Amino acid sequence: MKFCSKCGNQLSDDAVFCPSCGSSVEAAQPAQQNYSQQPQPKHEEASTMAIVGLIFAILGSIIGLVCSIIAYKEAKQEGNNKSLSIAKAGIIISAIELAVGVLVGFVVVVVSVIAIIGSSTGSGGHVYMSLLPYIV
Repeated sequence: MKFCSKCGNQLSDDAVFCPSCGSSVEAAQPAQQNYSQQPQPKHEEASTMAIVGLIFAILGSIIGLVCSIIAYKEAKQEGNNKSLSIAKAGIIISAIELAVGVLVGFVVVVVSVIAIIGSSTGSGGHVYMSLLPYIV
């Protein structure tokens, strides 16, 4: 049993034209093909680069950031949501680590400069101790 692909009318197996709309039988398809095919869900696996980016984000922020950005671009092109999520996590962790690292580095430099200035002026570090509450 066939159905017309234009109007859906039921056709006999030997029909040349659809009696309802007049389209040719070549355009008609069997009923099972029209209704039984459904898109299969896409099986997503996390890409290796996304996992490497996340691991390096935990261990080393700059390498993790680079790997995670590369993985994010690849996952976005492929439409792989699992890899996209892992890459985003790697980018966020790397960015936080970089921000904390820069902040800690800045504090260490400021405290060191204050300590050096205090020791060179002969104040014995009293300048350092008086400014410490404002730094931390």
